[in-house]
Amino acid sequence: MWHALILALILCPEEPQLPSKACPEAWQALKDIALVMEVVGPHENWATDFASELRYVRRYWRLLRDAPPLADCHWLPPPSLAREMCCFNETHQAHLQMQRMIYVHRCNQLSEMIAETRQLYQVWECVRRANSPNESWALRRRMLQRLRESIGEEAYYANKLPCWVPWWHFQQMP
Repeated sequence: MWHALILALILCPEEPQLPSKACPEAWQALKDIALVMEVVGPHENWATDFASELRYVRRYWRLLRDAPPLADCHWLPPPSLAREMCCFNETHQAHLQMQRMIYVHRCNQLSEMIAETRQLYQVWECVRRANSPNESWALRRRMLQRLRESIGEEAYYANKLPCWVPWWHFQQMP
């Protein structure tokens, strides 16, 4: 019964007015449903205010309705590898910034390369955070959603990630 009531409160179009205290059965039902909806993971902490936690679950359930499930993380590289790719990308961005200061006549071209490198960094940052077990489930699913939007559905569902830096520019660099 508690599960049906809590589910109805989550799905209700209007935000219900609830007290901050609730019985243990209501709390357990909220936690169970949030887990199944992939909004809050078992490793995440809960506040003691039932009404605010219900608002959190309602908000993120609506926000993540179209987000990919956490199961999509299985094809992503491990967070340690993604972190290394992000570090390499940052180092490359710093190199390009230095090149832009040295080769002023190539400022526009190098600015475009920096912009492209930053876009790839954003992709790999999404990969890193989506596959990080320490992040909240809501954030991980938002990162999967952002990743899918940034690389496109076709590449996302084909499990194809772009390179972490625009390697095609390496031949052009002085």
